[in-house]
Amino acid sequence: MIAQRGRVERAEMEKTFNMGVGMVAVVAPEDTDRALAVLTARHLGCWTLGTIREGQQRQLPCQPRGPAPQALERIVRRSG
Repeated sequence: MIAQRGRVERAEMEKTFNMGVGMVAVVAPEDTDRALAVLTARHLGCWTLGTIREGQQRQLPCQPRGPAPQALERIVRRSG
């Protein structure tokens, strides 16, 4: 509503407000479709955020994808 009525650009909304990923469920790759189906049936917005992979300490430990990969990279890099 703020973005729409105030004509605030998405980049500014993300910079000003906490518009990151609200919750993450880590599931086995073979359970991904089922997890998405269960959440979707409950009318919860969901998507596959990324894939966890083995890597070195300073590398991003996942392969981000979906609507907010840049936000995930910022979060992981800050906490690393």
